[in-house]
Amino acid sequence: MLHHTRGIVLRTTDYSDSSIIAKVYTEQLGMQTYIINGVRSARSKGKASLYQHGNLLDMVVYHRDTGDIFRISESSMGYLYRLVPFDIVRSSLLLFCVELITRSVQEEDANPELFSYIWEQLQLLDDSTIPTAHFHLQFMIGLSLHLGFAPSTGEGTLFDLMDGVFCTAIPRHTYYMEETLSEKLKLLLHGSPTGHYAINHQQRKALLHYLITFFQLHIPHFGVMKSPDILEAVFREL
Repeated sequence: MLHHTRGIVLRTTDYSDSSIIAKVYTEQLGMQTYIINGVRSARSKGKASLYQHGNLLDMVVYHRDTGDIFRISESSMGYLYRLVPFDIVRSSLLLFCVELITRSVQEEDANPELFSYIWEQLQLLDDSTIPTAHFHLQFMIGLSLHLGFAPSTGEGTLFDLMDGVFCTAIPRHTYYMEETLSEKLKLLLHGSPTGHYAINHQQRKALLHYLITFFQLHIPHFGVMKSPDILEAVFREL
C-alpha cells in the first residue's frame, strides 16, 4: 500500500554496488527502514545525495503491516538547506541532532507532534538569525519534552537528573547539577531559540555533558554519543 509522508533521513549504509539502506523517521509511519536500489549507479545522476543524514524529504513509500524493510516509490527534497551544508558549525549541529534523534526516538508508530518539532527545529537551524551556540542544548530540552521526561521547573537551585526536577537539597546520588549550571539550565528552559544567553564555553560543555547523562538515565539503551567530540572541536576553534 502506498503512503505519502514526510521523512527525516537519519542514517544510510551501502547495500550493494548501486543500492543503499536508509533509516528514516517518517511523519505517518514512525521509524522505518528502506532499501533504495540503483541510487549509487552511474545512471542515477546523484540521487544518493537525497539520502544524506539530516535531509528533509517528501516521500511516497510502500508499507504493509508485516516486514522490516520497505521500498520508496518516489522521493524529493521537502526542504533544501541553504546554510547548513556550507557552515561547519551548523553542519556539526545537524550531525549531533541526527545522532540524538537516532538514539532517542525508537517508536515505529506515528507521532505527528514529535515529528513536527524535529522537522521545524532542523529548518530553524538553517535560519541565519538563529544563534548557534546554544541550539543543541535547547534542541535537547525540547526533544525531552516531546519524549515525556523534560526537566520540570521549580524553586530549587539544584537540578536532579534522575528525577528531572529542581531540588533544594543535594540528592542522595551523584546525578545532579551544581547551582551555577542549574541556573543556566533554567535560562535555557525559559528562553527562546533566538535568545542570547550569558553562558560561556566551559558551561556549555558541562551542560551538554549533563544533558546527555539526563537522556541516558531516561532512555533505555541510549548508549554513548560520538558527535559531541566533533562539536567540542568545532566550538573550540570559534
